[in-house]
Amino acid sequence: MTTRFQGLLARLRQGSAPLSADQVATLSDLSAVERQVFLAAWSDLPQERRLRLLEHMGRLADERIELNFDAIDRAALTDPDPHVRSVAIRNLWECEDPALADCLLQILHTDPALEPVRAAARALGHFVLLAEPAQLEEGQLERIVAGLLSVAVTSPDDTARRTCVESLGYSSRSEAAGLIQQAFESDQDAWRASALIAMGRSANDEWAERILPMLQHPAPTLRLEAARACGELELKPSTRPLVELLQDPSPEIRRAAVWSLGQVGGKPAYQALRHYLRRNDYPEDAELIDSALENLAFVEGTEQMLGYSREDDDLEDEGDEA
Repeated sequence: MTTRFQGLLARLRQGSAPLSADQVATLSDLSAVERQVFLAAWSDLPQERRLRLLEHMGRLADERIELNFDAIDRAALTDPDPHVRSVAIRNLWECEDPALADCLLQILHTDPALEPVRAAARALGHFVLLAEPAQLEEGQLERIVAGLLSVAVTSPDDTARRTCVESLGYSSRSEAAGLIQQAFESDQDAWRASALIAMGRSANDEWAERILPMLQHPAPTLRLEAARACGELELKPSTRPLVELLQDPSPEIRRAAVWSLGQVGGKPAYQALRHYLRRNDYPEDAELIDSALENLAFVEGTEQMLGYSREDDDLEDEGDEA
């Protein structure tokens, strides 16, 4: 065991003082011996300490791709505290190990707390997405989809049912499409938003006739999810209403419209984004608009095809000032 690892263990046992990012990074890719020692000490840590440590590891893993805390996160799936179990599930969002899917299915069906069940329902969507192009064995896909279908219908928790519907958006099963349609026909905005999320994940542009009218819905949540779905499905008919959403009072909806225009592509989307960037009404969105324009250029082929560069916009602005 390294001196740094031993020092970290001592600090964890001593109290609740925050750990630095470098100290937490010591827990990445532990050796077999270090992992055994750490997990033996884990259960003796206070619940709040365990929770904050997992949250810190999750943030670090997102920021630094070289760090891997999967071994600790997977061990925390059986933690006695439901909040700790939920954070562990969220931290494992990039893990593609088929064995993890079976653990998540067990949590989905048997965990006594709502929060881990909801987290498992959300995480299992990632495995449905992996399995659709045959990255998982067919039998495991069937178990995952069957589990999501069951909880989507039988769970007493409304949020868990909706989250299952969202994850089923990745499935090509007809039963999944039926549940999505049923959710969309609900008179509750939360269910309709979940349906729109599922539609966007479906890779099926036959949902377009249901999604497009939602871009002008009075409920901001539905406009937001419809805008995102249009980008995910690359719906060309959504270009004009997405351009209109660039003036939406909601910053989140405006940013969703920017992203989706970059996904949909085409000359009208390109021109609208360049005009939006030059107007500079929302300078905090400039980086996102640049990213959308770059993606649009990639989708269309080359930047030369579109003739886009940020310098061109700067030159045009100078010309306008003159």
